[in-house]
Amino acid sequence: MNAVKKISELSLTAFLEYAHRSYPEGPTKYVVVFQKIKLDDDSIAFSPMDLFKKCDSILEGGCILESLIQEKQTGRYSFLAFEPIGIYELIADKIKEDVEGHTDIYQGDLFHHVRLFLKRFRASCPPEIEHSATQAIGFITYDAMRLMEKIPDRHKKDRALPEFQLKVYRTTLCFDHQDQSLVISILVKLGENHQHDYLNAQDKIESLIRVLLMPMTDSGNNTLFSEEKFTTEKESSEMSDEAFMDLVKKAQEEIKKGEVFQIVLSRCVSRPTRLSPLDLYLALRKVSPVPYLYYLPLADRIIMGASPECMLRLCKKKVTLNPIAGTCQRTGEKNNDTIEKELLCDHKELAEHRMLVDLGRNDLGRVCEVGSVHVEELLKVKHYAHLSHLTSSISGFLRKHYDMWDALKACFPAGTLSGAPKCRAMELIDQFEQSRRGLYGGAIMRLDHAGNFDSCIAIRMLTLKQGVVTIRTGAGIVHDSIPSKEAAETHHKACSILTAMATAEKRGEIP
Repeated sequence: MNAVKKISELSLTAFLEYAHRSYPEGPTKYVVVFQKIKLDDDSIAFSPMDLFKKCDSILEGGCILESLIQEKQTGRYSFLAFEPIGIYELIADKIKEDVEGHTDIYQGDLFHHVRLFLKRFRASCPPEIEHSATQAIGFITYDAMRLMEKIPDRHKKDRALPEFQLKVYRTTLCFDHQDQSLVISILVKLGENHQHDYLNAQDKIESLIRVLLMPMTDSGNNTLFSEEKFTTEKESSEMSDEAFMDLVKKAQEEIKKGEVFQIVLSRCVSRPTRLSPLDLYLALRKVSPVPYLYYLPLADRIIMGASPECMLRLCKKKVTLNPIAGTCQRTGEKNNDTIEKELLCDHKELAEHRMLVDLGRNDLGRVCEVGSVHVEELLKVKHYAHLSHLTSSISGFLRKHYDMWDALKACFPAGTLSGAPKCRAMELIDQFEQSRRGLYGGAIMRLDHAGNFDSCIAIRMLTLKQGVVTIRTGAGIVHDSIPSKEAAETHHKACSILTAMATAEKRGEIP
């Protein structure tokens, strides 16, 4: 493997030391073995998708969390995970745990039991990779908010979709965009012979490196192409523009009565496709470079998306929200400076955004130290492929004895996907919308071995099930909203996904 430069790895001596550590819940049962490598051959290129395709051919249960915008907080790393060894989920109103083939089904408090579940997989992890080695990846649906608030539920449930799911993985990869390095880590369950456990893990890492150095058989991922225009003739919507505009007017009546200040309304559109899941994801990531891309295969469907918005981030007790509210479609007719001036002079967008910043501050105030919550960044315009957004950043420090799950409960769902006041807005959403939201407006989550938590809001996403793509998009409604513009905004937000589909189908000549 002369093409690879080994930067660091866990030695046998260190492994044996970690294997004998103890924690309050008992002796360690797992140790993270790793190698950090860097290509020493300019003729070979690593990319997250190349890595995934190669690993997916030999490892099961793969998923992707990556970034195509290298921002300081969100974009340095891309994460791949394979071989789930523990699955915790809430499905059909019951908690289900599957650990290495053994299944338990019971009822109880979701967040209490997820803490206990994760303790079973607590690992001794070298500090130099505890941030880059993934412990678990999962999601929480918007509809799981009923675990925290008493909100009506008048729509039919999708009983095959978990409302909460978290998977602990054996094999994970972390690609560092900054220095073009790769950390391969294995979660090793300790047996009777610790040296044997270590050598098996290192053999597996060496085997993976050999696979990663093999040439790609499909170079389609590197092919340059231009975006194709999409048509609406293949789409079916659960609600016409006229019906959606009527809902906007109803929401404005509630605003006039003082029931809410702002409410986010959404609707679904579906479209058949013969694209493979990975081809669709490859096209989506090309037309939608954003901080959070995700590809999560479930039992009966594939979830994928390109979200610009962080739901909640926790790092060393500092918790951060990044609300996005205020949208302008990007076209060739306006440059970035013009778009920024329009957004920053739009009183409706500014009022909506400030309202949601205040809501985020209040949410954090429920779990953060008094006086620690503050706005780090206010009303910054960020530009993405098809849309520009007003964004802000709010942070605080968690109180003693509070953890990521307390923070999530306090802030979920995001005000930018529900409204203000949040509970009344969610009641009206259940009344006005035509179906359950499912994962839309929920969150995609990642946990590392240092106890840190990062998540994005599940927006700009699609569900691929039995050859049909379903997309849900929404718009924030306030007193001054123009119904036709809000209906158009839901179309604009679906643009990146529909463009990706049209592009991929055109390249593959798929009808």
